[in-house]
Amino acid sequence: MTGKTLQLGEQKMLCQSGATVLDALLRELVEINHSCKQGVCQSCLSRSLDVAPPVSVHSMA
Repeated sequence: MTGKTLQLGEQKMLCQSGATVLDALLRELVEINHSCKQGVCQSCLSRSLDVAPPVSVHSMA
């Protein structure tokens, strides 16, 4: 299985290829605000403190 490793505090998790960061957080039972699961409502908007965020499909429109 390929993907990127995410770190939230001391917890590390795998964000599988083709999955969103939100998918990975929810799979690991991390409590995060969300509604549409598509990135449209932006209720799950988060900030990366040490690396540039990935380019999303929504920002390419």
